[in-house]
Amino acid sequence: MERLREAGYDLYVVSNGNEEMLDSMVDHADLGDLLEATVSADEVERFKPEAELYSHAADRIGTPTEEIAFAAAGWWDVPGAMHAGMQGVWVNRQDTLWGPYDADPDLTVATFHDLADEFET
Repeated sequence: MERLREAGYDLYVVSNGNEEMLDSMVDHADLGDLLEATVSADEVERFKPEAELYSHAADRIGTPTEEIAFAAAGWWDVPGAMHAGMQGVWVNRQDTLWGPYDADPDLTVATFHDLADEFET
């Protein structure tokens, strides 16, 4: 995350968790200096992988969905972002099979370090 931030990317967390849980997670992981904001499903009462949550996140941060790369290690999370119009990045940390979806992710990497390698170029 530090490398992506240093490369000029704004970083956000989109979560099914409530705001209190997200605040606790950010504090515990000491991510406050790396993140622009968190977006909770509670804000729209829609949960991942429903496309409405990802669209809401894009609206909230003021960035068109097609300009957002959504990265997640959970394969179920990426298609929701793709259905909302985002670029889907799957971080396949355990070398597993892609879920039961018609479309493949726009990018698959093995680690978040690999993601930073891809985006720094």
